[in-house]
Amino acid sequence: MSQLRREAQEKAKSLRKQLAVLDKLTGGASERERDVERKRAQRAASKEVVIPPCADRAGRERLETDDIAWLMHYFGTDCGLRDPF
Repeated sequence: MSQLRREAQEKAKSLRKQLAVLDKLTGGASERERDVERKRAQRAASKEVVIPPCADRAGRERLETDDIAWLMHYFGTDCGLRDPF
């Protein structure tokens, strides 16, 4: 490990300790609390599903009258899934 990298790691460690002390003095969140909040935000973001607007509403309504045609259009061999069913 290079000398510069080792010095940077030591400085980062020192700064983390100083931050922990400042958090305690100011009533800020602990490292654990920040980690919990970060993970909570990641889980919430992974649950969010964005559905784009329908590009061809008339075509979709036609397909919705025939279940097999709808399934084959959205989940058939051209949908890009390895095994859609």
